[in-house]
Amino acid sequence: MIVETTSEDFARLTNGKLVKSERPKTVIRNSREIVILGDVDKKKELFLKIFKKNLEDRGDIDAEVKIFIAPLCPVCPHVVEDICSLPIKKIEIIDVTDYPEIADEYDVMATPTVVIGKVKLVGKVSREEVLEWIKRGYDKKEYFAKLLKEGGAEDVVREVKKDGDASVLVDLLTYNDFMVRLGAMVAIEELAKENPEIVKKVKDKMRELLKHEDERIRQDVAMLLGDIGDESDREFLEELLKEGGDVEESAREAIDEIERRNQK
Repeated sequence: MIVETTSEDFARLTNGKLVKSERPKTVIRNSREIVILGDVDKKKELFLKIFKKNLEDRGDIDAEVKIFIAPLCPVCPHVVEDICSLPIKKIEIIDVTDYPEIADEYDVMATPTVVIGKVKLVGKVSREEVLEWIKRGYDKKEYFAKLLKEGGAEDVVREVKKDGDASVLVDLLTYNDFMVRLGAMVAIEELAKENPEIVKKVKDKMRELLKHEDERIRQDVAMLLGDIGDESDREFLEELLKEGGDVEESAREAIDEIERRNQK
């Protein structure tokens, strides 16, 4: 086993003053590689013991996982221990207080955060969950569904803004979990306010859902078009007026809402 510790100069603002300091980097290599970016203070010895014990395993899982931690985070050591017990080829543990620019690069808002490719898992992440996402890879639909189910509509909106494609959100309007469908509606409404051009690109796809076999979907999409739509959506909504029941009521309310906006 090879253990290398280096440090680099780093300047940070402390109480309004630019203070120069050093931030350490520790690399432990065997058949696997563990990289610690930052001084994990009192937990450092615990982490090193974990790494030395688990580095005896082979790196059978060809993946790279990043774990963002903070010195006072009570959950972080448990997440680090669990993930390091997996035979993952390369793991990076990044202290966000010493390496804030890397945390910013990955939009890390809380610790612990585990990054596997484009997937971010926040909080007490289990070994099983990490293995599942490594095996699955970046399945955008399922990843967004997970975020939406956990109330992460803002995170989804941020991701959609990056690539400018909201088509997956439209797919999630038919998801079998109500909380995911609701989250997708919230995300689309937010995008319509902030980046209406992104939503316009998928408007035809949304209108097709007004013909969906499940009346709950037709009702939800009618309500959504009432919130974000315009006069061009009226003819599609008017088709639903023939159905009667809750679908007709939702379509009528949507048309009324569009008319109210036009009068402003």
